[in-house]
Amino acid sequence: MIAPRGGTGGYWIRPALGKDVTAILGLIAPYARQGLMLPRSEGEIRAGMAELLVATRPNGEVVGCGGLRLYPDDTAEIVSLAVAPTERGRGLGARWVARLRRRSQALGVGRTFALTLDPDFFEGRGFQLAARSDFPEKEAADCRVCPRRGSCREVAVVHVEVEARRSADLTSYTISV
Repeated sequence: MIAPRGGTGGYWIRPALGKDVTAILGLIAPYARQGLMLPRSEGEIRAGMAELLVATRPNGEVVGCGGLRLYPDDTAEIVSLAVAPTERGRGLGARWVARLRRRSQALGVGRTFALTLDPDFFEGRGFQLAARSDFPEKEAADCRVCPRRGSCREVAVVHVEVEARRSADLTSYTISV
């Protein structure tokens, strides 16, 4: 459980389930309408379910989502990071990024990156600006088919995981805090 800054209660972090698709779409859609995230379809969310986690209030309400996509070259990408507007400013996004970085380290990943329209958020968490061309796997998988390819404003940020290490228990991150 992660306790929110300045509030009571907490957030439960768990793997995303099929029943969460509508809530995940609801978290991403407002940011997509503002041009801060790429829109996602139900099919895209379902296809990436294995890499997504959700944060819920104790009552089960989904208030955040995000995940880690692994690439074969010792690199991982933070994907679909979104927090409900009602939870913004309470530290959930920052703690989520820290958790995903710890997950990268546990998996022995050397670099964790994100493509973002808010590089300041990531820079405040130890990431550095990078060239998008440093991540050819991402470009091959997503950018070549993206509708915004010719006018993309996303910036690459990267964190080199100096203490990357293998973990024997690859599922413990979803329940430990």
